[in-house]
Amino acid sequence: MKHKLILLTALLTISLSSNAFERERFRAKIKEKLENRLTHSDNVKTEFENISYGNHQRQKIDVYPSKVINSEMHPIIIMVHGGGWKRGDKEASDVVDNKVNYYTNKGFILVSVNYRLTPEVTPYEQAQDIGKAIKYVQKNASSWNGNLNKVVLMGHSAGAHLVTLVTADAGKVFAKNTIPWLGTISLDGAGVDIEKSMATQQPKLLDEIYDNAFGNDPLLWKSVSPMAKINNKSYPLLMICSISRPDKPCEDTKNFVEKAKGLSVKAEIFPVKMNHGEINKSLGLNNELTKRVDFFLKQIGV
Repeated sequence: MKHKLILLTALLTISLSSNAFERERFRAKIKEKLENRLTHSDNVKTEFENISYGNHQRQKIDVYPSKVINSEMHPIIIMVHGGGWKRGDKEASDVVDNKVNYYTNKGFILVSVNYRLTPEVTPYEQAQDIGKAIKYVQKNASSWNGNLNKVVLMGHSAGAHLVTLVTADAGKVFAKNTIPWLGTISLDGAGVDIEKSMATQQPKLLDEIYDNAFGNDPLLWKSVSPMAKINNKSYPLLMICSISRPDKPCEDTKNFVEKAKGLSVKAEIFPVKMNHGEINKSLGLNNELTKRVDFFLKQIGV
């Protein structure tokens, strides 16, 4: 009996050690992916870089002009990077490479946005930064031969949360004194229902990311939750979500889209069998994701 207990204890120890090892390996893998996404692009360049839309060093944009030369004023895509609300950069290769190459050759101007990061500010101030960037781009659109009445927002991950938030809010708080933009494309957004996410047990890594970003203040959770902000004045939305993620973001996204539709907001969901990073990186390549985004752009009048 004693030998059986020793053997059982040893097996349990090995199992726990194995689980701990797997968790650490998973965390290291995620960290590596995040760091890779911070790699600055060497493939796309612009002379209009690091343009300030505010006084903070992070409040800057890069503008990639249309490669189509004609007399028309060009539509503008404003792209907001992800990074768990605490990292990321407008120049990251996954953020700009394929999108710039594809959309600027189709006659678009692409504007890539940096914003202040947590813990220096909360997602509430980050959303204000996005609103401020939108206002700056609209005001200065003619400088790049852009059409201020044909602006589309786009964001990935935490950036998708922020563009969805300001779109749901529709200029009430976060983007005051802006011209209504045509619509918004959310690329696998991190959090459409922040109140629910903070009250629900998430995988450990996501729990850490959400806790670091949103803290323990329920008032903040509500103030930055697209689900709480959506109203009958909100602008059109295309919500891309990954069906490959273990936290199943398409479930909350579907609920959000249904609520939006119930308020007569044009909103659509497009689940894709891609992982979180692939959605960001592969937009602009010849695939179903790019075709679906193009169709949405056509639907909203671009």
